Amino acid sequence: MNKALLPAGFHDLLYPDAKTQHNIVVTICKCFEEHGYRKVEPPVIEFEESLFSEAGEALSNKTFRLMDPSSHKMMGVRADMTTQVARIATTRLINEPKPIRLSYSGDVFRVKGEGLYAERKFMQAGVELIGAQSPQSDAQVVLVTAEALKEASIDGLCIDFTIPGMIEIVLDDIKITGKDREDLITAISKKDSTQIKNLCGKKADIILQLIDPGIDIKKLCSLKLPKEALKLCKRLGEVFQIVKANRPDIAMSIDPIGSAGFAYHKTLGFSIFSKNTHGEIGRGGRYITSDNVDGVGATLYVNELFRMSSRAPKRDTVFVACDTNLQTIRKLRENGQIVIISAQEVKDLKSEAKQQKCTHVFIDGDIFEV
Repeated sequence: MNKALLPAGFHDLLYPDAKTQHNIVVTICKCFEEHGYRKVEPPVIEFEESLFSEAGEALSNKTFRLMDPSSHKMMGVRADMTTQVARIATTRLINEPKPIRLSYSGDVFRVKGEGLYAERKFMQAGVELIGAQSPQSDAQVVLVTAEALKEASIDGLCIDFTIPGMIEIVLDDIKITGKDREDLITAISKKDSTQIKNLCGKKADIILQLIDPGIDIKKLCSLKLPKEALKLCKRLGEVFQIVKANRPDIAMSIDPIGSAGFAYHKTLGFSIFSKNTHGEIGRGGRYITSDNVDGVGATLYVNELFRMSSRAPKRDTVFVACDTNLQTIRKLRENGQIVIISAQEVKDLKSEAKQQKCTHVFIDGDIFEV
């Protein structure tokens, strides 16, 4: 067997790409920390009963499972970190004053790959604001996430807002059930107006207005919707206006019933895009934790950010003999150079420097290009 062969959706990340991705995570997490979001690090594996409680249940079909040989209980390899962070907030930090601001970064694993690259292992970085219910808290998460992306040199941001629970409210109101309901949800996700008309008849008008690509907040809030739905629309309008006032440079749109992919968010969801890429670079929204506590958060997809990023400029790499004193090595590093110390005595330093792919060599107090 070829030992370099990895399972589909998994890959090795080599230098300098691994360093580039690491730097993106460090930059994002530093910004989160500077906004008061404290870093936590949940385990990669948890017992199923905690990993799949409440909101986490929506991820059960995406999760790798294994048995704990110690307790003989079933465990799951995390497919998402949001629900883990929510668990920490409502258990380990239950006595902390609310709201609780937490940040995180780490790898997640999926049974099946998604998107263009079909990756089953990818890195997330994000924030969760637990115990706050206001539109201002929703907007804060969006704005902090946008700021972190700016710090990571990701520009051309576009945010698409949705109300994941809206589709169920509307379908309940027009009394669509059974197979027709399933087919209608599929038609809505595809924006198939012909199929929507076939399934709803005279009741199709409200759905067609909701999927209209030209819909804006003002028009949305003027529609004849159920009271519960209208309340959610007005809240979305408040969040939208706060974000717009603070970041007019961000392009924003709404898709009121575009709930595809929002597994556990209900009253607010948003997808983050950039004009420089085709796929989502992040997603977030509002949810309820397993202890019935309100939470709102955002997750950034570091793999996508890495593919967008410009590679860091190469630094000079200086090869030095193994007996070079530490003070000299420090001075070279202080000048911004990478220093590679020979692992053994060599007769020809220049030749060895080339072999080690260095740009320069240090000989008798001077630096020479190789």
